[in-house]
Amino acid sequence: MEGKKTKGRQRLPMEMIQNTAARSVTFSKRKDGLFKKASELATLCNADVALVAFSPSGRPFSFGSPSLRTVLNSFAHGASPPPIDFIAQEASSRRSQELTNVLNDIAAEKERGEEIVNQLQAERTRAPLDDDLTLGQLKDKMEMLTKLLEQIQAHKEPMMDDVGDTHGVSSRNNV
Repeated sequence: MEGKKTKGRQRLPMEMIQNTAARSVTFSKRKDGLFKKASELATLCNADVALVAFSPSGRPFSFGSPSLRTVLNSFAHGASPPPIDFIAQEASSRRSQELTNVLNDIAAEKERGEEIVNQLQAERTRAPLDDDLTLGQLKDKMEMLTKLLEQIQAHKEPMMDDVGDTHGVSSRNNV
């Protein structure tokens, strides 16, 4: 059995590393480890963490959870950041407002559809289909009505999908 080819992991004495390149490499590796530990602390303990380090060349590196600015402001002013429940409430409120907007849009489209139906019915009572229409004219009217129905359905489906996605169900109805 041959001896070890590398020195392995060795404990470094706690003194400044004289070699500039080695010092830069050590800073980079230890900085990454320190930031990883700060991130783990924030995640595991739901703690607000801020960390700032300057490299030997003077370049700043920072980490903050939820953000560096938030943590530093709360530290400077002695105030704690808003609780997570407040943030969740805000997101829920936004979703609720979006749902209300979608429902209002659906109601407006439904009203618009009812107006179109009323207009078509009024036209029909004013000018019923002539018995004198040719087969071609009847086909043209049928094609026009089919296209109108397809447009209404195409416009309705995304709205119904939005409502279904918000409620977690699909709610498609045929027109």
